[in-house]
Amino acid sequence: PGVDFILGDDFFRNADMEFDYAHGVVRLFKPMDCRDAPLAYWDKNAQSMPLEDDQKVIVGIKVNGKDALALIDSGASSSVVQLGFAARVGVTPQSAGVVPGGCAGGIGAARVRQWIAPFDSIELPGEVIRAPRLAIADYMPEMVRIAPEVILGTDFLRAHRVLVARSQRKVYFTYMGGPVFPAREARECPD
Repeated sequence: PGVDFILGDDFFRNADMEFDYAHGVVRLFKPMDCRDAPLAYWDKNAQSMPLEDDQKVIVGIKVNGKDALALIDSGASSSVVQLGFAARVGVTPQSAGVVPGGCAGGIGAARVRQWIAPFDSIELPGEVIRAPRLAIADYMPEMVRIAPEVILGTDFLRAHRVLVARSQRKVYFTYMGGPVFPAREARECPD
């Protein structure tokens, strides 16, 4: 509701894109002759990680010490761990401390049940987020072809300044403060 048009990866694939939510801005860049120059102009100590995919913004992270692929998705309001991968790192809907997380939806009418679960850690280069509570869910049917183990959503982007440098096949980021994965209330998913 209220959305008339969505700009997707097919549009953004042609430029470098900066998420600067602290200033309420998303910037597009067309770098010229920058090759290996650090592009995180706001922080000379910004971390970087390689892009793992040519089509989507996918990076490598660790969840509870295990390697995972994460899709950075500004269209997802909150981050989520794929249910099967969560089980492989020891977290299921039956694990201690897991509570119902309501239903989640994306583009289309499909809704999926999710839970809010405690994890030991989420690791990115130069940053460890200890004891995060994240949603776990089976992804929407439209997400199956992408198949990342984790979706880093707007909650992650609000706490970081991120530059997706497709021109260098890198993602630069700086933690800007505040909770990375804010607490969420337990709520049931009506059938």
